[in-house]
Amino acid sequence: MKTIIKNLFTVIDLILISTVSLMAQQLGTTGLYQQGSDPNGTGLAYEAIDSVTLGAQLQYYVQPSPAISPAYVFSSPLLNLNSTFAWTAAPAASATITSPMNGTVLTNWITVKWNSLGAVNLSVIETANTGSCGGTTTTIPVMVLHVPTLTGGAAPAAQCAASPAGVSFTVPFILTSDLNLPSTVKVNYTVLNPDGTISIAAQNVQLANSVTSINVTLPAGSTQFGQYKVTFNTVSDRISIKSSIPGIVTSPSVLLTVNPVPTTGPIYHLPNL
Repeated sequence: MKTIIKNLFTVIDLILISTVSLMAQQLGTTGLYQQGSDPNGTGLAYEAIDSVTLGAQLQYYVQPSPAISPAYVFSSPLLNLNSTFAWTAAPAASATITSPMNGTVLTNWITVKWNSLGAVNLSVIETANTGSCGGTTTTIPVMVLHVPTLTGGAAPAAQCAASPAGVSFTVPFILTSDLNLPSTVKVNYTVLNPDGTISIAAQNVQLANSVTSINVTLPAGSTQFGQYKVTFNTVSDRISIKSSIPGIVTSPSVLLTVNPVPTTGPIYHLPNL
């Protein structure tokens, strides 16, 4: 029994060590950037506010005071940290703040789940363990945005053609995204032949969020008449991608109908009866 318990604790220790190691890797300096700039430190106007998608669960990090924790290194987030950190969100109900380590003890590294739309201020105060000296408040503005959505529109009018190859349709949809500039939205779609085989394999198109349709041209070699099906697979914008929140696609399929043009045969003179 003692051996079983010992082995169990060994497994738990390995899991905890692996978890901390993985988090340290995720918090590596690659891709880390200060609010208002990209990872290279270049100022970007559209990063001045930390935009996130509703429902996102993201990690935030604040650099501890080097005067209090001089031996602290970013890659070992639990070592040589000589302060405690009090994090708050305003409005408070807009965010759920937890520790990625154990869910309760907040350090200079936290997980935030964004619960409601609109403007939020995320703040932190560092307090030194020795002397309980409290520091100043650091705050970043956050804007919680809607999930991007796409709703397929009505089927366009059927077309008549001698061959489906090269026939073009304007495929309508309703596209929504809260992003301001840059407001590019990524839409992924597939087109199937009338017999269900692939006509156009899944592909991405980058669109402004004000676009209401895309042009779909049936490829060369298309021979089947009938209903081609455009299926919108996914929709995302840069904030939903950053937030790991999938966009919402409703009425994903739009039918495109190609009818054959009759080829009239020759006229014959019928004999008198």
